Amino acid sequence: MSETAERFLSAARRGDWDRAYYYLNGLNMYEMLRSLAQLRPQTLISMQWQGLQYVRQYNIPRIEYALRVVIERRLPVGPPGDLRETGQERTAQEFLNDIPKPPPLPRCRQKCPTCNGDCLEILGHSGSHKCGQGHTW
Repeated sequence: MSETAERFLSAARRGDWDRAYYYLNGLNMYEMLRSLAQLRPQTLISMQWQGLQYVRQYNIPRIEYALRVVIERRLPVGPPGDLRETGQERTAQEFLNDIPKPPPLPRCRQKCPTCNGDCLEILGHSGSHKCGQGHTW
């Protein structure tokens, strides 16, 4: 990790948004994504809110794109500016390919009274149950 990335993380973790955006703006997309991924979700959301005040200073559309990739774990539709032409969209896709998938949500523990199959709904769902055979109860 570069010194700039380390400085970004330090500034972001202490809520120094002016310095955080300054350092983040200087990172390439590869480091930007991996640095953002080290922050807590609350910090990422705070960064999104703070970004509006830096629109004239930094490349906020590029930073917002990277934030969305990290938060949503998918590529936003239509990358801004030249991100596609400069290979930054491809870098974001490679980042998504490299990060582990989140664990599956726990499933409901109810058994189907007709076939004894497991309910396919997530634990804590509301409404009727449904099994793999299509039965509802």
